[in-house]
Amino acid sequence: MNNNDTQARLRKEMLDIANEVFDKRSKELEFSSFEIPKHTHNGKDSPRINQVDIEPGYGASGSMTFATSGRRYKIKLPSAPTHVYFYGVTTNGDGGNRILNIGTAFLGKSFYLQPDDVETVIPGPYFNVTQCCTSANILGLTGVRVHDGHLVRSQSDSKTIVAELTIPSLAYPTFGKEGQNDNRGYLNGYLYLDCYLASEYSIVGNIICTS
Repeated sequence: MNNNDTQARLRKEMLDIANEVFDKRSKELEFSSFEIPKHTHNGKDSPRINQVDIEPGYGASGSMTFATSGRRYKIKLPSAPTHVYFYGVTTNGDGGNRILNIGTAFLGKSFYLQPDDVETVIPGPYFNVTQCCTSANILGLTGVRVHDGHLVRSQSDSKTIVAELTIPSLAYPTFGKEGQNDNRGYLNGYLYLDCYLASEYSIVGNIICTS
């Protein structure tokens, strides 16, 4: 066997080995699960993401008047909000009582803080909605109050509740009507708001919903 024959045989053996290795690796990759390592899109670890390719959140704002006690009001929204804010007043007519209201709610797995000892609060049970508010009488000052469980809760004096606006939740009852007390904060494209009003009272204000 001359030198040319020897080189040809060696090239064939090397090509056969390379093909065998390639086929074996191809089969391994075919049935492997690919895992992407932790990284950031900072232009170095991986390409940057264009802002136009990121779906933004949305916001909705509007003024509403709540004048019918016992009604479940609905706000049409394209998807579930995460935060709801209310800024408004409770009133019982011209020259009557005026109660300033500020409230906020979070829609999602959340909890109310509860006392553990004299200097510590801890998470309570999880709910689908948590909400709280502050109210202050503008006329006939009787103090400033804070409340859990409602987007609006107004008191004309130390005991008398004259208005409530509540996103349905299992955490707190809705103006004493157990049938209204459920977990439908947002359902079928609507944000729900349960309203309670004492005689001649109404609530008016701005609502902001964000996701």
